[in-house]
Amino acid sequence: MIIKTFRRYRVIAFIYFLLVLLLISDVVAMLFFTGQWKLDQFLFMPIVIICLVILAHLGRPMLEYDSDGEVIVVKSREPMFEWIGKPFYQHYEFPKDKLKGYRIKRFLLRRTMILEVDSRQRGTVYLKTPISYLGRGEVREIETSLKHAVKHNYKNSDTNAG
Repeated sequence: MIIKTFRRYRVIAFIYFLLVLLLISDVVAMLFFTGQWKLDQFLFMPIVIICLVILAHLGRPMLEYDSDGEVIVVKSREPMFEWIGKPFYQHYEFPKDKLKGYRIKRFLLRRTMILEVDSRQRGTVYLKTPISYLGRGEVREIETSLKHAVKHNYKNSDTNAG
């Protein structure tokens, strides 16, 4: 199953554009109408800061999930700030038979998918990625796919052990 959330990014990019526009209009209004630079006279600055904090809390808006074949691929990124580096881009790729479990955490508008993957060097590794921008149906599809992979792994481990 393949899930891609590129279409939602256009809305997020538009929100970023509006926030920058509000910030620029605030600075222009401050300099031209009052003639001085005072931090207590900004009108839109608190709104911009609150919106940026909410967007940062929600996580990266673009998610690619691919469980076709023998490998699970999860990529999440924030294209607007991807050039900055690792905090804005994650890429996980591992064989399906290494998946031991998963869970989805929900906390104040944020949903995080935590994948429990078996690793040779470090034992069990927990891979976290935000899925706040996914709809209920998409989350259900990912859960179904992961549940199927975990169930298949437990069946194989039981037959190999016995």
